[in-house]
Amino acid sequence: MPFLLDLFRIPADTFQLFLATSVINVRFGALQRRSTTVTVALLGSAAILGAVRFNGARIMRYLIITVVLSAALLGGLANACSATALKQSFAGEELVYGMRSLMQFFRAAHR
Repeated sequence: MPFLLDLFRIPADTFQLFLATSVINVRFGALQRRSTTVTVALLGSAAILGAVRFNGARIMRYLIITVVLSAALLGGLANACSATALKQSFAGEELVYGMRSLMQFFRAAHR
């Protein structure tokens, strides 16, 4: 977490806020896990009773919409990150390309 704060140039003092709110985040995570367990139990019970019906056309429509929206989301995030947050700049290009090996340096010095 401190690395991410440093990467996005956020002051390190905000890490204390992360620690303080992690208790609340853990509670919401526990709530989500229990909700998922209840949902799976109810779906399983409905399937045993025969109340669950599968419609191939609806499933395919759902899958197509999910794939299209996921691709749009990932493409948008990649575009936004490459344009702003993760743009790498290197100011010492001339310095690096102007370097010579030690062997070339010593040969030039002894001539």
